[in-house]
Amino acid sequence: MATVLVTGGTGDLGRSLVRKLIQEGDVPRILSRNTNATVPAGAKLFPGDLANQTGITNATDGAQFVIHCASNPLKPTEDLEATRTLLETAARQGVQRFIYISIVGVDRPSHPYYELKRKVEQLVDDSPLSSATLRATQFHSFVAGLIQKLGPSPSNEILVPAGVRLQTIETEEVGHRLLELMRSPQTGRAEDIGGPEILSLEEMVTDYLSARGRHATLRSVPADSIPGLPWHAWTGEAQLCPKHRYGRITWREFNEREGAVKRLP
Repeated sequence: MATVLVTGGTGDLGRSLVRKLIQEGDVPRILSRNTNATVPAGAKLFPGDLANQTGITNATDGAQFVIHCASNPLKPTEDLEATRTLLETAARQGVQRFIYISIVGVDRPSHPYYELKRKVEQLVDDSPLSSATLRATQFHSFVAGLIQKLGPSPSNEILVPAGVRLQTIETEEVGHRLLELMRSPQTGRAEDIGGPEILSLEEMVTDYLSARGRHATLRSVPADSIPGLPWHAWTGEAQLCPKHRYGRITWREFNEREGAVKRLP
């Protein structure tokens, strides 16, 4: 039985990891600024905030492993200092192993957030801790959330950034691979993982709508014309890993499952 600190333990990936750890008889710890956060039976909540560097000592005291999933795309510079503090504290506390989740393509940065993620990777690699970094493609759930924000407009039109292609992966499958790495002696950068297929964003929007019984007119627009998200960064090849189709659950299967849940009475 291992004690494992999961940062970002209330996010999609973090919740998946916590569930898997409990199922396998381990004790997951969740560091959260929300002291009223609901955690499953078998998990322990530790009040704290990586950005403010609070609660980290208590959360790592007695932990054998840290899986670092917390990140803030809106304030990426905070990630660098937060990870530095987490690594230093974990080393002092005798943590045996540190696992970091990153993103496929950060070594070919075309967005400030990706540049910071690469710097965080380097921090992890330079740490005296036994560590491994896993790069994954975008999660199905993440892209579904982005599509939801795209529309439709009052005229039932969705603006679709042109040229975007993605290789999304199921969150649970990423969690499974992270736990494999946690229990293995492998260090450094692990093999990238991605989903089973590469789709255009237009295809993804179409499947998203179809699974939910919705209809809209799709209109292609330049990828850099929609602010706030790195659509332009996803028009090349950097975000893809076609030789590493680790995931098995397709985008359509994900949407059929989520659409069925939404239609429940």
